Amino acid sequence: SVPDLSTLGTILRLRTVYVGMVILSAGLSGLHGVYAILPAYLVTEYSLSSQYVNILLTVSRIAGLLFLLRTGAIINRFGKRRTIIFVLLFSSFFTALVGFVQGVMVSIVVVAQASLIAVMFPAVLSSIADIGESRYQNITYAVIITVAVTVGGGVVPALLGFFGDMGFGWAAFLVLACFMASAVILLMVTPGFGKNQAGQNG
Repeated sequence: SVPDLSTLGTILRLRTVYVGMVILSAGLSGLHGVYAILPAYLVTEYSLSSQYVNILLTVSRIAGLLFLLRTGAIINRFGKRRTIIFVLLFSSFFTALVGFVQGVMVSIVVVAQASLIAVMFPAVLSSIADIGESRYQNITYAVIITVAVTVGGGVVPALLGFFGDMGFGWAAFLVLACFMASAVILLMVTPGFGKNQAGQNG
């Protein structure tokens, strides 16, 4: 059944809900948002062949899958919070570089940018699953994911494409990197997010 407004009101009064939205949106933006626009950007701005761009993106995704296989060990070792923080900082750094590097560094940055992002999603999603009262958690989960997918898979690619068409693609990647870094700051000032876990806390 459709949740009533009082349920949504209860959910939207929780600070951790907004933290979850921002962090998951940042992660999806760095993964799917960048991926959606990167092929056209690399071909247009760096005059790379579409075949070479496809190879680069394939390698970056394979690297991500390899790291994903170690996600459980990484989260158990460092905790959910520290895993999210490190991955977002790492990815935001290379996202910012996309519009500035030249030569062989282009390939390195493209592969590195997405290589670790997948590792943070199990940590983020399990943290989101713990938000709020148990009777509302499925609704909370759905609300956060809906917003994050809309932002990361819809709004961000559209904005990256718009600024790219205007000749300011480099600035769009820089702004996206700042958004990803801001998610880290928000997490750091919200100690309750991602604390319920086995193993170490971040």
